[in-house]
Amino acid sequence: MNHQNHIIQDPIYWDFKSIPVDQFRDRVRFFNEHAQELSQLEYHIWVDIKFWYIHALFEMGSYHKLLLLVDKLIEEIVIDNIDVQDVEDAFEELLYKKAASLYNTDQHYEATDILRQLIKINPQAEIYQQLYKKARYAIPNEKTLRIRSLSLLLLILVVPLLCIELVVINTLFPFYSDIFMWFRILLISGGLSIFLGLEYMRIRAVENEIKSILK
Repeated sequence: MNHQNHIIQDPIYWDFKSIPVDQFRDRVRFFNEHAQELSQLEYHIWVDIKFWYIHALFEMGSYHKLLLLVDKLIEEIVIDNIDVQDVEDAFEELLYKKAASLYNTDQHYEATDILRQLIKINPQAEIYQQLYKKARYAIPNEKTLRIRSLSLLLLILVVPLLCIELVVINTLFPFYSDIFMWFRILLISGGLSIFLGLEYMRIRAVENEIKSILK
């Protein structure tokens, strides 16, 4: 259903649309002040306006408010097959905005579920894959946390060891200085190696997940 084929006469519609699309706060303010009047417009026009209202909320970072509204709008667009003016695929855009909003409100599991769908729908869209990676990396993992803690512990041990070396060893037992120096190097190397190895394995795991989704 497309409302671009006839002229829309309602002045309040054009009042809203006359606000530049990048003036997000003005659009949100206008919508909030005239929501009752706007809701009286033809159904497909009202859906169009709600899309651009949600777009403005997203750009403003009002993710919680967006999440309260977006499911209903997705349902309306899909069930009633409504096109949004100047938008190629409103359904896909809303799904992405929902996923990004979930990510930005620390709902990472939910975000990855939607992003899997989006990657299947549009495998060429790198933005979906990039956000999927971020969301997956943000999900806590007990094994990962333990390994990170070990890496951090090795690096932290370098500090007291260096203090002991400077205050005690270099003064009273200088012949042990080389041993302490190499021990410090081993701790630093071990801590960094564990951390970098862990991050490499996590990156590879997520890359393999994406390949599996694309199959």
